[in-house]
Amino acid sequence: MADSRMRIWYSPDAAAAAAAAGGQQRSAPAAAAADGLLFAARLGDVDLDRPVGVLHRRRGDLASPSVSAEEDAAALEATLAAQQTPAQREAVRALRPRAAAAWW
Repeated sequence: MADSRMRIWYSPDAAAAAAAAGGQQRSAPAAAAADGLLFAARLGDVDLDRPVGVLHRRRGDLASPSVSAEEDAAALEATLAAQQTPAQREAVRALRPRAAAAWW
């Protein structure tokens, strides 16, 4: 059954960086980096050309390898396109082709 729920793509680089942090807080530049993208979908068709948001880890959250996938996903926030900073917009432009290539 097709649905219209939004889809997320996690950057493999962000996952590796979180694992490498080993429970340490992320620095301010690393906290600003994008951890993934948020895409709209209509009837199950994901619009990979226009991400609607960027995912980033909340400031102060700890990256720990022992955290479950649900807890890790809860530590992410989405910033929608209208509220993105110029740095986040640049991160979206850099990640979008990688997300599209990895999607299929």
